[in-house]
Amino acid sequence: MHGNIYLNELFITIIFVLGELIEKGGLVRIITSHVALLFIVLTMCSPVYSGQEAYISGTSIIERVHKGMDNLNVNGDTHWIRAALDARPPSIGYVESTRYLIRSHYPAVEWIERAETILHIVETSWDRQVLEMGFPPPPPDCGNGGSDHLDIYLQDLPQGIGGYAAFSCYLDDTPAADAASFIAMSLAVGDTMLRSAVTHEFNHVLQNAIDYWETIAFKENTATWVMDRMYDDENYYFNYLRSYQRNPDWPIHKFSTTNTYQYGGCMWVHFLAEYYGGGDPSVVVDLWQAGVQDQLHNEPDYIDALQEVIPRVSGGADTFHDALAEYAVWRTITGERDDGCHFHDGGQWSAGADVLIDTTVDLALGLPAPVSPNNEPFDYGFSYVRILNPQSVSGAVAVEFRGDPAVEWSASLIQSTDALTTHRVRRFDLTHGSGILLLNPAMLQAAEELTIAVVNLSDASFDPDTGVDGTRRAYSLRFFTAQPDTALGLWPDSPMTCPGSRFGLTREIAYYGPAGSIDFWVFIEIAGLFFSLFTNPEGIPQPQTISVQPGDSITGSILDFTMPTFDSAIPLIWHAGLLQGPLLLDYQTARCNLVTSCR
Repeated sequence: MHGNIYLNELFITIIFVLGELIEKGGLVRIITSHVALLFIVLTMCSPVYSGQEAYISGTSIIERVHKGMDNLNVNGDTHWIRAALDARPPSIGYVESTRYLIRSHYPAVEWIERAETILHIVETSWDRQVLEMGFPPPPPDCGNGGSDHLDIYLQDLPQGIGGYAAFSCYLDDTPAADAASFIAMSLAVGDTMLRSAVTHEFNHVLQNAIDYWETIAFKENTATWVMDRMYDDENYYFNYLRSYQRNPDWPIHKFSTTNTYQYGGCMWVHFLAEYYGGGDPSVVVDLWQAGVQDQLHNEPDYIDALQEVIPRVSGGADTFHDALAEYAVWRTITGERDDGCHFHDGGQWSAGADVLIDTTVDLALGLPAPVSPNNEPFDYGFSYVRILNPQSVSGAVAVEFRGDPAVEWSASLIQSTDALTTHRVRRFDLTHGSGILLLNPAMLQAAEELTIAVVNLSDASFDPDTGVDGTRRAYSLRFFTAQPDTALGLWPDSPMTCPGSRFGLTREIAYYGPAGSIDFWVFIEIAGLFFSLFTNPEGIPQPQTISVQPGDSITGSILDFTMPTFDSAIPLIWHAGLLQGPLLLDYQTARCNLVTSCR
């Protein structure tokens, strides 16, 4: 974690271009000693960004150069640049843990007390991250630094640089590309930041013990999430959210050279842990374990791991693409829009952490209304459209979505009411990137805000480890007048429900057929088994029959109970249908997770 240092963005960009060239294998062949010296100086100054709003970690800069030299088989015995990267900071002594293999070094006697403080922070981090969360312990570091202990150094770093976790050695006796590490912390890190800074860098050590070659952005996502997991009252990660939410079109795996995007990406890890486990960190550790490989090439990467782990933790209910679609909705429900059912800290986030709306469409200006985004989303990127003045339309409106058919897409409509604190989500049914969603008059009149969340789900060929952001993909929306039609909405009160809390299920029916009756069916799907919500006295499934008139709007709760305690998370899929005789009028599904606990 590192303090503000004011460097020109072009200067930083040059550093990262050099890092890319080394990582891709072209620069070391031609580098001169003078250029090498400049590069080392730039590398030591580069873990910070011009005028940014928060401290960041320098681990990733050193790591990119180190990995590039590994790809070129450049080692410290034959090349002084690599030797400089591998060198340990100076130490005249250390304090040693009586509980774990940890040594906290100091460069002068006046820093002994600070070394002791850091030692205690690392011991606490070990307790929480290893024993409670399930990360593997730091491995022996091949005797580097004088022992097999995890070494933490205090170092006089350039102003504003707080520290880093750096490579020590590969673990040759394991079938994985794992590594031991050491930590260096700046002498200038203040007391208020020290716990979070050390915790962040310690998590990088644990990440390296699983998979040194994992995607760097995911490393920062995870380490920043761990900071809040350990010290929830500090909320230091709030400082990173603006950079992240201001750039939704960027891919989730992006490592930015101009802002703190990858640290704000802890929001993605918060979502995964909360939605699929009520905050249980095991989901995150599972992702790290699923990305392990046994070569110096990051395959499988964490995108591959997501494709494996999401179906498993959701009981087969969700894919990686489903997770992205749900996350696209969560990103809109923060700050004043928080409903208490999504991000655990979401209501505390400032307006600066609201997701950026790419473009708006004002229905008061008339229909039809075509819309195209200002910033087309990259692979695994997002885009948001706000619908203004929905009450100005007297009838129904159809929304047609068309996305580049070369990739898959997700699009969801978010209807916000009750002073923007209640949200109903309808997902477009897309085929080859296209589909139409009908907005009935009752929905338009009730909405205080309507937002469409779009995700570029990429295609099977894109690999984030190419070091590029992927491809921007075009989509368009068209709003036009339509005839109202009978529609059904089914809404769990929360996407996740905790033990001891209330769980409710609400239905909304807009009926535009002839006078008569309709049959309303609801089934719950658990692990592939279906159970009817309504039965006759003998327990045989039956519908609820409702008398209707044209234009009826029927809203109300159909289920309300207190959530019991379960030993494991249970993903639920609710299936609801409206029938009139043999005719299916509408069919909807809704998802929610019953979790074992919530933070």
